[in-house]
Amino acid sequence: MINLKDLKKILFEEWDPIGINSNNLLFDEYDEYAKSLYKVLAKNDISSHQIIALLNHFESNIGTSSTLIQKKQTADKILACNRKS
Repeated sequence: MINLKDLKKILFEEWDPIGINSNNLLFDEYDEYAKSLYKVLAKNDISSHQIIALLNHFESNIGTSSTLIQKKQTADKILACNRKS
């Protein structure tokens, strides 16, 4: 299981739909989304498509969006880290 710290890092460095990852002082910007996603990962065997759907939902709440490619890469990285752990 991926740890929460690694999940936060992936969301900040890879997903980053508002483009803030050049400012490390804002590292905690996506913490609530990371916590929500972490809970889902802990309870379910989740697919890339399901992670992308959650990222879409988060982006809807933020009022912005990233590209599908960006979300797919983020989902794949999350799943790869989740399998390693």
